[in-house]
Order: sequence, then structure tokens, then C-alpha cells
Amino acid sequence: MNRTTAFTIPAMLLATVLLLPAAGQASSGESCVELLKSRCLSCHYETRICRKLKNKAGKRAWKGTIAAMIRHGAEVSKEEKGRLATCLADRDRETVEFCGKK
Repeated sequence: MNRTTAFTIPAMLLATVLLLPAAGQASSGESCVELLKSRCLSCHYETRICRKLKNKAGKRAWKGTIAAMIRHGAEVSKEEKGRLATCLADRDRETVEFCGKK
């Protein structure tokens, strides 16, 4: 193996390892509002969700609520359940704007 090949192969492997997590995030990296729209609005009106946000429930309470929705037929993956619970509990700027409270 020559010197160039000895350097190129490890560099390519390192680049692959560093880029793989980013590629995975891009496919499942929906924003909070995108998740709300794709998972919650199929059964609930926006006003119901936004009204519930006023209760300021924590992440644990939202996980319980989401689990109940899953028992009623909502299709939410384990990863999405955790992300949705965080989005709803933290009420980030995007979620607050979704509800019209600027």
C-alpha cells in the first residue's frame, strides 16, 4: 500500500462515520410543528392542542397522553413519542407561534 492510499482509506472511513448520523437525522428530523401536524392534527383540531398547551404539563404527563392516543390508534413511533412529549412540554418558539401566541 502506498502512502496516499494509506492516508485516503482512513480519511474516507472517518468521513463516513461522521456523516452517517447526520444522514439519519435528516430523514427523521421533523420539526416540532411538522410532528404535531403529521401526528396530531389527523384526529385533533389545532385549537384543542393549543388549549392543552396552556396547562403547562411536563414531559412525563405528555408521554402519558401520547401513550393513550397510541392506545386509541395513533401511529407514533417510540422516537416520535419522546420528541413530541419534549416539544409539547417545552413549548418552544415554533410551537408557540403555531398556536398563534407571538
